Amino acid sequence: MTNENSRRTLMGIGPKTLLVNMVFSLPVILFTFLTHPKHVIRSPWKIPFRIMGAILISIGLTFHLISTKTMLKAYKNNELVTTGAYGVCRHPMYSAEIIAILPGIVLFFGMPLLLAIPTIIYLTFRFMMMKREEKPLCEIFGDEYLEYRAEVNAIFPTISRIAFLTKDAPWCARNQPRNIFNSSAG
Repeated sequence: MTNENSRRTLMGIGPKTLLVNMVFSLPVILFTFLTHPKHVIRSPWKIPFRIMGAILISIGLTFHLISTKTMLKAYKNNELVTTGAYGVCRHPMYSAEIIAILPGIVLFFGMPLLLAIPTIIYLTFRFMMMKREEKPLCEIFGDEYLEYRAEVNAIFPTISRIAFLTKDAPWCARNQPRNIFNSSAG
């Protein structure tokens, strides 16, 4: 689904990333499940790992849903959002998946070998897909996006960015969403 006012797409490169990651992750998943009893965390650590996994999944899903809602609103209004989750990292949905959701699933099911999957997904996105995701944003928002890209990490948030999640933070006030059709937006 393409926005008629820009070259960016609503889904970005998400579907392509999913396909590539499935191809690279399938051998790890098959190996893990074929050798299942050898690669499962046993008691007494099973319960603490499940609790940690559930907490990570909950945090990741919340961050992902907030990011998705923000992205959909910005897409509809043709805005570049650099606040909230997008002030912490440029790709918060991928970040939630790589840092919290997938590791949470691994911990919950007690199969540490599956930690290879978030690593595969990160490497795939970082080296194969990120330029395709960001190219239309650079074309549409120009210097504003280039400045944002220089200031905010792609996937892994820094502690200083996490500490300033509120909209009252100085770096957020300077980077309010701007309409691309506004003449002052450049």
